[in-house]
Amino acid sequence: YWLWLLAFPTIPPEQRNPMPYMAGSAALRIRGIGRIGSGDPMYVITPPELMPYANIEEKVTDEFIVDDNIQPTDWSLVDGVPVENILPALRKYLMTNDDFEYSADATLDAYDEGCSWDELAEVLEVCTGQWTIYETGEKAKTGKEVLDQFLNEYASPSTDNDDKEDDYDEDDDW
Repeated sequence: YWLWLLAFPTIPPEQRNPMPYMAGSAALRIRGIGRIGSGDPMYVITPPELMPYANIEEKVTDEFIVDDNIQPTDWSLVDGVPVENILPALRKYLMTNDDFEYSADATLDAYDEGCSWDELAEVLEVCTGQWTIYETGEKAKTGKEVLDQFLNEYASPSTDNDDKEDDYDEDDDW
């Protein structure tokens, strides 16, 4: 959000319509979804009419995506910050992230926030061919297969064997 404030410091709130909003990993971080790394790209979606006000001295305009068709339904306020809806933000995040666990974590958190499995499978189409499925040795070909892979490999419940402490080593104690 600070990038937005740096870019448009002179625009009174009544002239900030349509509203620029945080997108991608920044929107997910603000919503508390996933483990978003500091190196993940963050974006601000902005209407073209605000770009002449952009503060180019701060060199933040690379993070802006200009959109002529911003609708009030594209974003919502979270803690006073305009943020992109979960599914498009997740899609942008997944397109720039190749970490399996971070991607799975963000996807499962999105489900906890109310997204359906079908919606998430559709978003996960951007991840097809990225990770190998352990059981088959093949890459997932559909978003549903990626979702199944997340659920099977990352979100599987622990077994009794996982809870045993047979490998306890006193040298590991501090």
